Amino acid sequence: MSSLWLIRHPAVLDMTGRCYGQLDVEVDPDVLRTAIETLRSTLPDWPVYASPASRCMKLAQALSPDVVCMDSLLELDFGAWEGLHWEDIPRSELDAWAEDILNGVPGGGERVADMIHRVSTAISEIAAAHPHGAIIITHAGPIRSLMFQAGLSNASDRWQVPVPFATPILIDWISE
Repeated sequence: MSSLWLIRHPAVLDMTGRCYGQLDVEVDPDVLRTAIETLRSTLPDWPVYASPASRCMKLAQALSPDVVCMDSLLELDFGAWEGLHWEDIPRSELDAWAEDILNGVPGGGERVADMIHRVSTAISEIAAAHPHGAIIITHAGPIRSLMFQAGLSNASDRWQVPVPFATPILIDWISE
């Protein structure tokens, strides 16, 4: 079993009400600065892994000179929905996805089931390589799926569990 600190990237600029899964958006520099100061004083000196999104990498690189960047830690790909206001996405498309959130393909992007698989595989590899622990900087979707798999949320509310920005969440992960 490995202890893993999961951290969602700091808050981003100008994306309120928008879909921005894999879209590369800028992090708020003031929020980033505060997050770095807080996290440096609270996190252990463990290996750091991060999504390649700049909102994750900026925080990761400030915490460690040796960040391992992994594409498999990216947020869900929302395809054509990326960058749109949620209210501008046709209601019928949102409803269709909600009917089968695991296997639907939002905006023609990626199935949630595929995101879960790639993130779980990456986390198992990280945990196996670092049984003493690691720090993972990623996004809300991957963190929600990992919290569910670690028994920290239930199936009925796992996609609504709040994941605060730049706040460590500790999970225990058993590598398969």
